[in-house]
Amino acid sequence: MKQKLPISVVIPTYNEEKMLPRLLKSLESQEFLPEEIIVADSPRTTDKTKEIAKAHKVKLVEGGLVGVGRNNGAAVATSEIIMFLDADAVLPHEYFLGEVYVTFKKLNLDIASTLLLLDPTEQRDFLNSLAPRAAFRTWNSLKKLHSMTNRVFADSGTGIIVKRELFKKIGGFREDDMIGEDAEFTMRASKMGLKYKVLPLSIISSGRRYETPQKATKAIMASLLTAGVIGLGLYNSESIVKFVRKLYGDLGGTADKK
Repeated sequence: MKQKLPISVVIPTYNEEKMLPRLLKSLESQEFLPEEIIVADSPRTTDKTKEIAKAHKVKLVEGGLVGVGRNNGAAVATSEIIMFLDADAVLPHEYFLGEVYVTFKKLNLDIASTLLLLDPTEQRDFLNSLAPRAAFRTWNSLKKLHSMTNRVFADSGTGIIVKRELFKKIGGFREDDMIGEDAEFTMRASKMGLKYKVLPLSIISSGRRYETPQKATKAIMASLLTAGVIGLGLYNSESIVKFVRKLYGDLGGTADKK
């Protein structure tokens, strides 16, 4: 029998019947398994996401917008550590979860996140691959800025790891329809004095949000603007937030809509 790690994996979903099975299989194939997997599925889901979750015998709770899903999943988590993953992610190899746990504990962290690796199985020609590659490099560069400045500029909801006992103290994720809720969450944690670091480990993620140069350009611009809004402490400037949301909001993806 495989050893289990004290990790609860939380996955918010909305119509993810195509992507979710791949992620669940990658979790089930780990040499060191998570103690539990929690899928927080939107009540507005119309495909077979719930049936897939039940077939894999994971804990299923009601979700909604991405912040709601993550918070609802975290509310029923029982393990020492919570790891948030998006449905379009996949673990790169069977020892990945063990590496995350060992690194997190070795560095004595309260909260951490990983880098992103563009899914190599998604077939694109050279020109069509430029846009998602540029978007992923931008995200990773913004995340690495934390190591140099000790200030959160950007984060990604997939790959955030946090001690369960601290999640409530941080206040959870914002639940309104917004961009940058992941970076805003880790920014609050850092401001509380919690030990946060971007781990030198990469989770594979789909480039579906950046399939065209137009989408990628908007995503990169939104990332840079979000970095300025959050990293410079201007998050409460609603005009800036609305402008970023306007750029980012039509990209689609996993977020449920009101």
